[in-house]
Amino acid sequence: ISTNERTSIIGTNGNAGNAPAEGLMIFNTTTKCFEAYVNGAWSIISCPVPCIPPDAPVADAATNISCTSFQANMLMSVAGVTSYCFDVATDEGFTTFVAGYNNRIVNNNTTCVVTGLSSNTTYYYRIRSFAVCYSANSNTITAITTSPLSSAPTTGTHTPSQTQIVWNWNTVSGATGYKWNTVNDYNTASDMSTSVTKTETGLTSNTTYTRYVWAYNSCGGSESTSLTQTTLFLCGNSFVDSRDSKTYTTVEIGSQCWMAQNLNYSTSGNYITAATEQTDNSIIEKHCYGDNGSNCTTNGGLYQWAEAVQYINGASNTAVYTTPPTGNVQGICPSGWHLPSDAEWTTLTTSLGGESVAGGTMKVTSICGTQPCWNSPNTGATNSSGFSAFSTGNSWGGFFYYSGQYCAWWTITESAASTAWYRYLSYNSSTLTRLGNNKPNGYSVRCIKD
Repeated sequence: ISTNERTSIIGTNGNAGNAPAEGLMIFNTTTKCFEAYVNGAWSIISCPVPCIPPDAPVADAATNISCTSFQANMLMSVAGVTSYCFDVATDEGFTTFVAGYNNRIVNNNTTCVVTGLSSNTTYYYRIRSFAVCYSANSNTITAITTSPLSSAPTTGTHTPSQTQIVWNWNTVSGATGYKWNTVNDYNTASDMSTSVTKTETGLTSNTTYTRYVWAYNSCGGSESTSLTQTTLFLCGNSFVDSRDSKTYTTVEIGSQCWMAQNLNYSTSGNYITAATEQTDNSIIEKHCYGDNGSNCTTNGGLYQWAEAVQYINGASNTAVYTTPPTGNVQGICPSGWHLPSDAEWTTLTTSLGGESVAGGTMKVTSICGTQPCWNSPNTGATNSSGFSAFSTGNSWGGFFYYSGQYCAWWTITESAASTAWYRYLSYNSSTLTRLGNNKPNGYSVRCIKD
């Protein structure tokens, strides 16, 4: 009450202007003081000092944002202030507060970790200083919690060598890192941080490997992605023909990698008799010397030329290619291998010193009586190249010839409509001979690596 109103207080005898009750206390709006009637007079008890609000803090961007939390920050502390109040809401007008974050008081700290949130949700926060009374609100900061990953990494282009694979995968939007493992187990996977490549060493050549990769963020890991790659073939090692699980040895001669055994493959696993022509029937067929399957096991199959090239580009035993092939011709060879061209045989011949001596370096040294072998005198045989050629004989017109004496191999290259270039070795010569002969003849096949 004001001073005038104070003097009008009705006293103890009920008359205005008479003395009020002893000890009566009022707040005088005129003097802005608390007063008490004591010993017949009004005495000032105290005059409160008005509260001056502290400066408002400046809110800063949120950090450590995850699926269910973030850290609210302010730029710096406010002088003279030791407590701050944080408001967190789901709307910019701060009408719907996050439970526990309406005027959340934090002492001696300019940050506040906000937890218990929903993923992929927008939140707003503001801050006030407190020192006896509150400051005005700070600026408002927006924070969006992390979204769970919607996809797994996709496989990239891997880089294999003979004993190493550089694995690659593509980035995932929203991912903060990746994990990689040799087995499909996220919990034991190696943390690759943000790298999207992994170099794995100590592998075996010509072997297919499968590995696994995951993306992750604060919400957890994605589904796994399998990565598959085959290491490069190391010439000199054996390999397995995936079509029938037969194993073949190999040899490197000059810049080329050759099978060190004759091919022995047919779709059925069996042979047809030499009296039966091999035909374009989507089935790879073979003859075995003497119509004896055990000879295919030791010597490899005998193939007519068109069968060997698998009738590519209209190939037949009686007519030229419709269009001569360019590049490698796989023909009846395993995947990753092809029938050599006439030029590739010439390269081999040159690597081994020329036609007159190349044959000797290719022939096994044993004389028949011990398999594999050549008839005596087995001229010039050293097998120094490791080609390991031996006499397999051949076939034509339904009959077999020259076991112990000759071995011949087809090229993909025609010499005329009904003939093709081939190479042959003889028991009584060190020469690797180049000739053209009838396509229906049954000769051996050596494949060369792509």
